[in-house]
Amino acid sequence: MVSIFSHDHFCFKNENLIGMKVTDLLELMSSAEHDDGETTEYDDGEIQTVYEFDELGLQVWKSNGVIVGAAYREI
Repeated sequence: MVSIFSHDHFCFKNENLIGMKVTDLLELMSSAEHDDGETTEYDDGEIQTVYEFDELGLQVWKSNGVIVGAAYREI
């Protein structure tokens, strides 16, 4: 299995997902079904929610309405 994770720069469909507003991401992925995953609160008080696009092998994490991390796994 191959996995790629980034919190600096992650291009998908020629767009950097990191720093993108969640609403823009969902518009970009309009044809892909997604699930809102777990929400986690970290020790520093930051709250992140994961969005899972299983058919694409893509997961993204949002905090304060913007994407802060993304991962791709080969399916």
